[in-house]
Amino acid sequence: MAFSVPDLPYAFDALEPYIDAQTMEIHHDKHHGAYVANGNKAIEGTEWADKTAEEILTSPAALGVPAIRNNIGGHYNHSLFWVSLSPDGGGEPSGALADAINSTFGSFSEFQEKANAAGVGDQRRRPRDRLHAKPGHAAHRQQDTVARRRRVGARLLPEVPEPPP
Repeated sequence: MAFSVPDLPYAFDALEPYIDAQTMEIHHDKHHGAYVANGNKAIEGTEWADKTAEEILTSPAALGVPAIRNNIGGHYNHSLFWVSLSPDGGGEPSGALADAINSTFGSFSEFQEKANAAGVGDQRRRPRDRLHAKPGHAAHRQQDTVARRRRVGARLLPEVPEPPP
């Protein structure tokens, strides 16, 4: 299955003044586009060529190939990112997500505080350092970015919602 960059569900300038149109266009067309082009190249002629991103990213063998893991993972993450943003978004969640946040943290503001602290703390470690660390080194335990994000999410919410298809 050849992957493609999904169309944005809004215009490039729809998120201004928070994210400008040029940043969105570059990030969507070029950055995400590079993940797609390189991911398609990495899976061409392999057993993963006709698989979905989810099937690839849950295959230990595929995850062992950095070009596949990084590019298909980058495509999957960005596809989720685009639909997570909205010009009409913001505010507190409702329904089951709000219930899970409130039962775990007590309030949405407490959740925001802990999520922000977890994100800031993680930014201190450079991804390159995690990838090239020696076994036993603290950064080595953070090599698998997908698993790390799931662990962070699991610490924040007992049940992390699955991304949309």
